[in-house]
Amino acid sequence: MTLVTATDRGTTDVYSATFVKPKAIDPATKMPSRGSGNCAATWTNTNIFYTVVDLLGNIVQGQTQANPVVSTTQNGPTVTALPNNFLLAYGNSTAPGIYDIPVVPINAKGVAGVLKLFAHSSSNVLTNPLSTTLTNGNAYLTYADANGLYGGEVDSTAATVGTVQTINQSPSGSLGNPVPTGVANNNAIVVYSNGISNPQILGRSILAGTPTGSEIVIANGTYPSIAGSTDGTTALVVLEGPTNLNGILLSSTGTPQSNLFNLASGLGPLVAPLPGNEFFATYGTGIGQQFNGFKVSFSGGTTSGPTSSSTTGSPTSSTTGSPTSSTTGSPTSSTTGTPPPTTSVGARLEPSSFLLTLPILSVGYTFFQNLLGRK
Repeated sequence: MTLVTATDRGTTDVYSATFVKPKAIDPATKMPSRGSGNCAATWTNTNIFYTVVDLLGNIVQGQTQANPVVSTTQNGPTVTALPNNFLLAYGNSTAPGIYDIPVVPINAKGVAGVLKLFAHSSSNVLTNPLSTTLTNGNAYLTYADANGLYGGEVDSTAATVGTVQTINQSPSGSLGNPVPTGVANNNAIVVYSNGISNPQILGRSILAGTPTGSEIVIANGTYPSIAGSTDGTTALVVLEGPTNLNGILLSSTGTPQSNLFNLASGLGPLVAPLPGNEFFATYGTGIGQQFNGFKVSFSGGTTSGPTSSSTTGSPTSSTTGSPTSSTTGSPTSSTTGTPPPTTSVGARLEPSSFLLTLPILSVGYTFFQNLLGRK
């Protein structure tokens, strides 16, 4: 089940659609929106709201205020669908010198639990919170400030598990847009942009909540989106490249598994997993213009065999009668053996298009299965 909501870049108009019914967002809110599973959050400058719907898209809990204190600097909510509830996190500042990332648990009936602080600063504005579901049923939450990018694990009650740690190794100052996705074995991958004049997309592997190994340079570009496959073994990154939208397949530890491939000409790419380890990537062609999507799958693998053909028992030439010459014997060359295996993974794109604008795409398979009683 996939929820698609969309907002024009630089406006407050919101459009929504689902693969069930187009009721997941109250059209009257007219606010930017982010969703996961069947819960979506919206915001104004002063409040954070959420809406919960059932499997048929009917509203279970209508627009509800999540923030306990009205402020002029509430922003950027992110929703994570866990096995039995949701987590809603957002950026918040109730007064100068008070900058927070609060997290609110919300149950399937839309009732909010006790708010807890994931991060706090007295000097730096905390922005761009984004989260993903881990295989142990918790969430991994990231955010940014002027000094770097940070992430940590959060359980279903909104309590922080372990410590919040720095993700980036590159110097801060031009880092932004950290986007996480969960992969196998309670791990995650975070991708983010670096640089202004010649921006790059970097990635870091998160093992059991701890950033591990070195940053990797994924590609030149901006605005990355990433989604782990349904079995957690791979992840697809889609980004705005220098001239077109590009994609690349990563392993669960962040190692590239394919070459960078061209997706289309567009902006605002987002990607979500589909069953069978396929993906659905979406993008806009311009503000208020056509909105397109691609189902992305991958093919290829290991091949082996002889390096060249081999022939035996045939002479190179033979003549009978009163020949001027006659030759017999073995062929001039013969090779046998098995060369080292070669691997080639290529992307296959199946396009679709419909009239929306920049989407926000997210998935909560586990939550839907539990609600239906299907494990």
